[in-house]
Amino acid sequence: MTRSIEGTRAREESEEFVFQLFIFGSAPASSTAQRTLELIRDKYLQGRCSAAVIDVEEDPQAAAVHEILATPTLVVSRGKQSQRIVGSLDDPARVLTVLGIAVAAGQAGGNDF
Repeated sequence: MTRSIEGTRAREESEEFVFQLFIFGSAPASSTAQRTLELIRDKYLQGRCSAAVIDVEEDPQAAAVHEILATPTLVVSRGKQSQRIVGSLDDPARVLTVLGIAVAAGQAGGNDF
């Protein structure tokens, strides 16, 4: 099953982040990953992203097509670039750093939930 997370599209395609979050059911790590993605989308990327959550328990074919071997996995595309963050997404500051999104010190702590 694929669910869209609503977000306003960016004016320029090259600036937009496209997220695909692969999770497994209602596992605690899946819930945390979804909250982290929603926080980043709403607080730091307002209007510059689109996102989908793919539950590999319900859609194993999607995991196979995208070669997902572990969950949670966040696939991030921006323009022609693509990267993956595999494993725990419980630290929004770490995810923002990996994405190259600058945030003022102390603004994106792990306690944003």
